[in-house]
Parts: sequence; C-alpha cells; structure tokens
Amino acid sequence: YQRALAERQAPHRVRERQGRLTVVDGLRPIRVGDEDPQAILAVFLDFTCTKCRGEFKQLSQALRAGKFPAPVQLWVYHTPRHACDLAAFPGGYDRTDDGARFDNACMAARAVECMEGLKPGSGYELMGGLFALHDDRQPNVPLFTAERIGNKAVELELEIDPDDEENPLVRCINHDSEVLARITAHQRFADRPAFSVPTVLIYHAAGGAPDPARGQRVANASTSLATLLQYVAEQAAAAPQP
Repeated sequence: YQRALAERQAPHRVRERQGRLTVVDGLRPIRVGDEDPQAILAVFLDFTCTKCRGEFKQLSQALRAGKFPAPVQLWVYHTPRHACDLAAFPGGYDRTDDGARFDNACMAARAVECMEGLKPGSGYELMGGLFALHDDRQPNVPLFTAERIGNKAVELELEIDPDDEENPLVRCINHDSEVLARITAHQRFADRPAFSVPTVLIYHAAGGAPDPARGQRVANASTSLATLLQYVAEQAAAAPQP
C-alpha cells in the first residue's frame, strides 16, 4: 500500500450543499494514499458487510497496483448497520440490520479507530484483517469478538495479550468516548434515505481536502472498477476554464 497517513489532519464535517452531500470539516477519517492527492475517495463501510469486503478489496488492490489515473487518497468512514450510540438516534437508526448487530459491527469499527490510536498507521491494515475473518466464520458465533479482533491486532504487531480482557485495545473499544463520538458522526451522515453500504463518493481534491464546488461522483457495489477509475479521472482533472 502507499504509506498510510497516520496523522489526522484538520477536522472534517459533512455538509449538504445544493442537494449534494459533501464531506468537509470534523469527521477525521482514517486516510491512506498519496500525500498530495488530486482526487479523494470517501468510502463508507460496515465490516460485517460482504459487499463492503469486495469494495475494500477492489480499492485496496487498485491503490497498491497503481491503477488509479491520478494521485488519490482513500478516506474511510464507519457505517455499521446498527446504532453504536443509541442515545444519538432517539428516532431509530435507518440503517439497522439484525445480522450486523449480532456480528458486532460497532465493535469492529471501534477496534479500527482504537488500533489507529494505539499504533498510528495500522488502522487501515486492521480493516483488511477484519474482512479476512469472513473466511473463518463459526456457526452461531459473532463474526467479531474481542479475542478474534485482538488476534488480528497482534498479527499487526500491537503489543497486547488478546486473552487479557483489560488489554489496551479492549479498554479503548469499551470505554473511549471520543472513538464512539467519531463513529456516531460518521453514522449520522449515512442516516438518510437511499444511502447504503458500500458507498464511495469521489471528489476533486483542493489543498488536501474535498472541493465542494466541484460536487461528487457516486459509486456503489454495482459500479465497475473501470467506471470508478473514470470518475476519478474526471474529478482529478483541472476545472474547465470559463
């Protein structure tokens, strides 16, 4: 992979502009890719989602193989399909899925954020490890447990005892309020009609951030890689002169 961007830069928040959804200012996503991107791909994932696994694999392979037609960054936003903070969604969370809840989608999202905090630059790598657990499902057992996540973290050289129920990763997953608030902010963005996972929003990059004036292109699980690369080329291109 291109070097993970361990430092979370200026905060980014989501705004709705002229009917378009634009990722700007306060969500602080994990980022990977070129340090000076011409396009930014905002990727919305649930780690229990099979289609999300395919999208993550496709984007990661394209990044690793240099298939993108311009320098890009991937910004990953957490969209577990059940509310991680029930109090934040008093009217109910529109994306709720019983299977995602059983498989501990929120635990997985919190683990990725905690991993990034404990070992900067490794959060993105843990995403790949979590998706790999889909190949090792056990009957009537959640896809993600503290032990299974901890073992993947150890593989990435996080110095914890995965059998210790009070290791730093588990403590962060269970108690870090900043991590929960960040994931909840990501979920608030997705709590709207017709928004599903995986979704990829492709922006022109200006000064290392999405350029809201250029709008975005939208891709999902049914979007081919060729089409997605075309969207990147269009968004990376300089704005036409008036």
